[in-house]
Amino acid sequence: MDAYPEVLERVKHGEKFLDLGCCFGQELRQLVADGAPSANTYGSDLWAGFFSVGYELFRDEDRLHTTFIQADIFDEASPLAELAGQISIIYVGDLFHLFNLEDQEKIAARVVQLLASNPGALVLGRQSGSENPGEFSRSGDESGRKSFRHSPESWKALWDRVGESNGSKWAVEADLRVLEFPPSASEQGLSTSKSLRYTIKRL
Repeated sequence: MDAYPEVLERVKHGEKFLDLGCCFGQELRQLVADGAPSANTYGSDLWAGFFSVGYELFRDEDRLHTTFIQADIFDEASPLAELAGQISIIYVGDLFHLFNLEDQEKIAARVVQLLASNPGALVLGRQSGSENPGEFSRSGDESGRKSFRHSPESWKALWDRVGESNGSKWAVEADLRVLEFPPSASEQGLSTSKSLRYTIKRL
């Protein structure tokens, strides 16, 4: 995360950090290892089994005070609702690109609900991207469902639409980075994959 030094200092000074779709909680634990109080950190995922595996991997259940929350981001009545308006920084890694454009806008609106209303609240993360935004088939998904990959421009446009719908304003920084794979990956169509990295700040 290019904004990592800022994020670390803000969490050290009491601001709340949420990793949305945290999986094993490795990003949260990196913050804690670098000096952030774990009591200021939250992790949420659809499957609670990730949390117990994370404790097993890192062997820190006796000292990590992160609050882990099992929740469906699309369920407005989930336990995440208790954090509405309290979170200063939300990290979203490899989540948005799993869904179509309509669902991505729903997730973004939910993120806005969770964030504190003061200027400077941050959303940052990464996802698969493309210079030519559009729908892509999900690898290994036999249901035929599509996911939407953004260019920096289309990603900014999404946040403009979300802001217009709820009266918020956002400064979006986003760029595409080429992912490096071994030569054998070209057979799987991975050699041209790109990652969209972004930082979004409430104005």
